[in-house]
Amino acid sequence: MTAALGLGIAASEALGLPPAPVWALALAGIAAAWAFYARRLDRAAALLAVAAVCALGAARFSAFDRHYQANPLHTLAADGYVDVAGRLFRSPGREPDRDVLFLDVRTVRAGGRERAVRGRLRLNVPFAREARSRLDCLAGDRVRASVRLSSGGSFRNFGAFSYERYLQTLRIHRRASTKSSLLVARTSVASVGSIRARVSRVRRSIQRELERRFPAADGKDISPVGAVLEALLLGEDGRLDEPTVENLQKTGLYHLFAISGGHIAIINLLLFSLFRIVRMSRRASSLALAVFLVFYTALVEGSPSVLRATLMTLAFLGGRLLWKDVHILNTIAASAFFLLLANPSSLYDIGFQLTYAATLAIILFTPPLLKRLPRLPFKISELAALSVTAALGAGPIVARSFNRVAFSSLILNFPAIPLVGLVMGVGYAFLPFAALFPGAAALPASALRALVLVFSGISHSLDAFPFLSIRVPTPPAGLLWGYYATL
Repeated sequence: MTAALGLGIAASEALGLPPAPVWALALAGIAAAWAFYARRLDRAAALLAVAAVCALGAARFSAFDRHYQANPLHTLAADGYVDVAGRLFRSPGREPDRDVLFLDVRTVRAGGRERAVRGRLRLNVPFAREARSRLDCLAGDRVRASVRLSSGGSFRNFGAFSYERYLQTLRIHRRASTKSSLLVARTSVASVGSIRARVSRVRRSIQRELERRFPAADGKDISPVGAVLEALLLGEDGRLDEPTVENLQKTGLYHLFAISGGHIAIINLLLFSLFRIVRMSRRASSLALAVFLVFYTALVEGSPSVLRATLMTLAFLGGRLLWKDVHILNTIAASAFFLLLANPSSLYDIGFQLTYAATLAIILFTPPLLKRLPRLPFKISELAALSVTAALGAGPIVARSFNRVAFSSLILNFPAIPLVGLVMGVGYAFLPFAALFPGAAALPASALRALVLVFSGISHSLDAFPFLSIRVPTPPAGLLWGYYATL
């Protein structure tokens, strides 16, 4: 059913199908499938149900895309600067030279006239270290700013990454920029009882602790070590310096810094180990883990990759609580199905494709591969199987999207994945410890710094072998489909 839904979405995007007739076709297919099922014609009912779900995917994408394209902020024509006002729907993003505000716009003032315009805006605000500190805003704060709206289009090669489509997957309708943070003003703070503001405040306090313990050389921002910890613990990778990002991309280790299924797996392992030590029952452990994952998803403010991994885990935990036997493929498919229904443009998100391609490959091919590998200590065999099977599933998508094949990741994953797990475990323990005992936090902070430097050394350990990471031309679609069919 999930494959049928995705096929319908792809067909609608390619053909530009109008929503009304496709909705009618989907409803007719559902009614026909029910009629055949009532007559116990199960095979015909199943085929009609698949066709109906395919039509449902096409109708859902068509309606979603038309609603997005018709958004008033998306279609607004404005020359020069305009004044926008609204509420922040998530915490500001941090980058080395700018802050990024995510604004739920309510009004726009242009040409001396203010009017109601609803839509979501991504606003770049330059950060001048020598002039003033960063913007100190929280999710839920009301903001007014003088901005220049983007034209909405861009010049790019055929088949290249489309930032506009990426924004659509995030349900952000427009980009904008401003010359100075002096053109941005907070008009009111979030209400005291706002859950979003409370989560944003916790997130901001964590960032301040990292900035205080791992300051930049000029003392006004965060050091490269602190930026690595911010990326690993909060999923905020905007302040990673350019050499670090280039090295991680070249070695194929960047996936460790985009909070996703791997991070959720590490968190699951850490918490289940803790629950086992305190002798919690399986049902109580599952419930406690589910509650924590919901909080963690809120802390990273609904990052799509975290949302995908959390939904997978919650579907599995829910299945374990309700039924004795749970098939992992069903839980993965269920999470993808509901994510595509909620946001059908996710199908074209590279993160979505990588998550499910790698996860399916791990599920399908790890067990048979483990049978053929010798049993080695310290879970080396399991780690090798996971690394190889994930690469089998994700490799072609990485080659198509980033024009790189990184064989080095198959080697570097062995020390890097356990080390990242250790950094995350120590980091999450360090944050509350530093808040409770600030005078004694210097030693664990030094330990964290040492672990990050060890990781940096590992990521550069194969620099002398450039043939392990090579750039490749974009593979044609036929080659990709042929690869997966053969796999």
